Amino acid sequence: MLVRADLPHFILLGENGSFIKYGVDIQEEDLKAGLSPLTKAKWGEEPEALYGTFHTTTKGLEITGKVKSETGDYRAYYTNIYDVIVNNEALIVTPEQAKNTIKIIEYAMESNEKKRTIPISL
Repeated sequence: MLVRADLPHFILLGENGSFIKYGVDIQEEDLKAGLSPLTKAKWGEEPEALYGTFHTTTKGLEITGKVKSETGDYRAYYTNIYDVIVNNEALIVTPEQAKNTIKIIEYAMESNEKKRTIPISL
């Protein structure tokens, strides 16, 4: 409420480049607006304005480009849970992946608290 401009949702900074992403998954806002996968074509597709931007240098050449967002569809997760239970299929999101996601969030919180980069180990 105190910032006039939109801030990035993700900023990844590394020794060889950076990635900046504005916006969040559009499915929630579409659902709040009364839309659904049955009423909106290209459900879960973000507009190009929300694509991420990467910046890097390789062999002395500066490179900047857009990264198209993955198409989101929460339904696939729950369909997979059903298929695991009923059809003995493999999990798309494993417990190990979920654990690593939580660890990365914890590392990010620690980095923010210490106001410095920290090494991570997964």
